[in-house]
Amino acid sequence: MKSAEKKKPEQMLDVKEISNLLSYDRETGDFTWIIHNQKRKIGEVAGNTNCRGYTSIWINGKQYAAHRLAWAVCNGTWPNGDVDHINENKSDNRIANLRQANRSQNMFNRGRNKNNTSGFKGVAFCKYTGRWRAQMSIYGKSVNIGRFDTKEEAANAYLEKAKELRGEFAKC
Repeated sequence: MKSAEKKKPEQMLDVKEISNLLSYDRETGDFTWIIHNQKRKIGEVAGNTNCRGYTSIWINGKQYAAHRLAWAVCNGTWPNGDVDHINENKSDNRIANLRQANRSQNMFNRGRNKNNTSGFKGVAFCKYTGRWRAQMSIYGKSVNIGRFDTKEEAANAYLEKAKELRGEFAKC
């Protein structure tokens, strides 16, 4: 089987099988085991948080992202595309905090870059003009919003354009 033809782990696990192994609490976003074996006890919280902040759970020798499992349990089917954490907390797997998204929409919901010096997403100082530049990327295209006297003006312009182009996935 070619690597492009390999099935995703979730394609190998029937959604109904999840509820035979785990209990999901919609209010906390936690999964607990409802079966007992050598490695786990009934009622024990399932999964571990990895170095990137996501919770994953091992089932039948395969690793599953807890947010994708939560989506599958609550909707009866595996998500089509990405599952976005609305509040950006990667370990908050409450169903109210999850929404289906395509890859671009999921990336829209990111905060500002760690090397950002303006304090605002999409805003940088332009040494050439001596003004603050606001710009964003949407679906692979760069959108120049404009240059402004203050970084706050640039940030407000970015926010308005983000709401216009990105809708509910706008993050500033």
